[in-house]
Amino acid sequence: MARREITQIYDDLDDKPLQETDVHVIRFSIDGSSYVMDVSKENCEKFRNAIVEFIDKARPSRDRQADRW
Repeated sequence: MARREITQIYDDLDDKPLQETDVHVIRFSIDGSSYVMDVSKENCEKFRNAIVEFIDKARPSRDRQADRW
């Protein structure tokens, strides 16, 4: 007997199912904590639009991991 397991990915913001080709992974850090979200293209754009004003005013930072080596 064959067995097939299917993994369904859901948008972390609106809990809607996503096709594997429609998943946008957002990784970000704030105050020393790192986060990751799987979202749709629409929610990815929503996130980026929400933080664009802050990114425009921020300055680049060196990676803390790199500083340890």
